[in-house]
Amino acid sequence: MSMLIAFTFGDLNIKPVFRPNLPSGQYKLIFRAVYKCSTTNLNETIQLNLHITKTSEHDTSYVGNITLLEPLTDEFDINVNMAVMDKIGGWKDNAYVYTSKKGCTSIKGFYGVTFSTFLGLEHVECPVGKGIYNVLYDTKNYEKGNFPKIFFYGKTTSS
Repeated sequence: MSMLIAFTFGDLNIKPVFRPNLPSGQYKLIFRAVYKCSTTNLNETIQLNLHITKTSEHDTSYVGNITLLEPLTDEFDINVNMAVMDKIGGWKDNAYVYTSKKGCTSIKGFYGVTFSTFLGLEHVECPVGKGIYNVLYDTKNYEKGNFPKIFFYGKTTSS
């Protein structure tokens, strides 16, 4: 399945689009790219500088850094907005939308036991202090997290 994920902090007014006519089921994520969302505010308090690299023929990792100019607390709102590729090759925006008023706790909940691994630390609690965090995160770790295991999807891919 090809999926584009965008994380934003702030606006919680995006509504999900329910697509019950699409097939659903367990899926295998195949990571091909990470795109930085364009922002209108250059003074973002959370700066993501991540890309994907192949570590072997079948394995990929997120590499880069995350800069927190302020501590990541539950005062942040979080919006996870995913697009899914439809059967004719176009991206359908707002396929899956998750919003929460407790940003740090929500992010930690999704990553589960791999949250510390994502930030390159031994142990992380909320709030996460400001600073620069070096990321080297094997995408296989998503299977250990608390992300949904079944989605509606519009395109499957073979590996």
